[in-house]
Amino acid sequence: MKRSELTKKRGQIISDFLHLEWTVSLIITYKYFKNANMEFLSQVMCDDSMNFGLRMNILDKIAPGYVDMQKLRSLNKIRNLFAHCHLHISLQQDNESFAVVKSIHPKKIDEYVDFDKLSDEFAASYETVRLSLLDLLFKFGGKLEPLDKKVELLD
Repeated sequence: MKRSELTKKRGQIISDFLHLEWTVSLIITYKYFKNANMEFLSQVMCDDSMNFGLRMNILDKIAPGYVDMQKLRSLNKIRNLFAHCHLHISLQQDNESFAVVKSIHPKKIDEYVDFDKLSDEFAASYETVRLSLLDLLFKFGGKLEPLDKKVELLD
């Protein structure tokens, strides 16, 4: 994969996953407060110690079986690989400084990360998980309106 393609895919996957992460935080908040309690969101859900693994465990307890947790965990693993794999090896030169990029798998050092395959896996599960999370958010009374300020969404 070319470096420019990897950079674009990396950004898209991280951005898409942030939407899932924020939706999970909102689900938890609406479950316990019946509203978007900004103090709880900022002081608890956005605390450095509130990692996504803990959020997934809470989600599984408050709505067991509602969201495909295996798919959500898989999306999280894919996001982490895209976010943290950075040992690039140039295999071919063309008009870009690093034409073809491969990254050594962080847990399987004799293998490379297949970013194309991971991107396809992410795309195959993302929409299903996103819709089930939104459905659960609505079930708990959540809304998709900006909370306190006008929010401008970027393309």
